[in-house]
Amino acid sequence: MGITARDTSPLPAATTTTPPLALVESGQRLTLQLRPGAAPRSEPDESTPACCARPKGVLGAEVWLTLIDAGQPAPTDPSALAFLTMAIKPSIRADFRSGDGGKTAVYMTRWVNTQGEKGPWSEIAMATVAA
Repeated sequence: MGITARDTSPLPAATTTTPPLALVESGQRLTLQLRPGAAPRSEPDESTPACCARPKGVLGAEVWLTLIDAGQPAPTDPSALAFLTMAIKPSIRADFRSGDGGKTAVYMTRWVNTQGEKGPWSEIAMATVAA
């Protein structure tokens, strides 16, 4: 008859197996810009961030942050950081208080798909908060 039955069952969300790249840019005084993104397909190495697109099926990136004093070692355990936001746009802006000037902001991110499943943690990204 040539009739096509419409498939109404949703496809499962893709689970990400690679962590996002977390790029931090110093902005104005007491402000940092974070750009969670993915490595380009032709260069899947995390050290060559040229693409900021989210992987297919990803809702956004969880962004976690802690501030440490200058010269202190950065924590490597994600439980030492506090949830900042869910980044669904290509970049987020973090504003800090005047007492935070000179401290180091430590970020970790991870992709979250449309079903709420979380991917692996990114490498640590750090920047000094300009006073």
